[in-house]
Amino acid sequence: MMHVEGAIPRCKSFDSNPAALLDPFRYGTFKADLNGNGAAGERVLYGHTAPVTALTVFNSKILSGGADTAIRVWNSYTWKCERVLTGHKGGVFALSISHDSIVSAGWDRSIRVWNPFTWQCDRELAGVSGVPNALCCAFENVIVAGNRDGSIQFWKNMGHEDPVT
Repeated sequence: MMHVEGAIPRCKSFDSNPAALLDPFRYGTFKADLNGNGAAGERVLYGHTAPVTALTVFNSKILSGGADTAIRVWNSYTWKCERVLTGHKGGVFALSISHDSIVSAGWDRSIRVWNPFTWQCDRELAGVSGVPNALCCAFENVIVAGNRDGSIQFWKNMGHEDPVT
């Protein structure tokens, strides 16, 4: 059983690596409790220059989004930052997985779709009505964004950029 302190966001486990406790609430860091007792196995990763505001997992990579506008890609076996994805002009507040894509939402009113094999931004979704601060991906190819203006928007993630009506 994993040791949990305070409010921790839900996080899915991955690739036989037991690092399932991620704490994005520390300024610019997150912790991974590797052995479940909150002590000896704890590891803190540094890299963001502002609060970590989003986390997701893709295969053996941990992705963290920050108020510093960056998305960092961490290797879950070496615990090193392998790359930094840039493009958002405001903080990254949500990350999700859709089909074979990473989806990010930022304070800059943008939703970006990233290729996790090239780590390039494939496209920016059109028609975002507000500042997206929640993302969910459903049915393998539908991106759902919850916006600060109270709206919920849907896009197909298979070459269709306009919101689904």
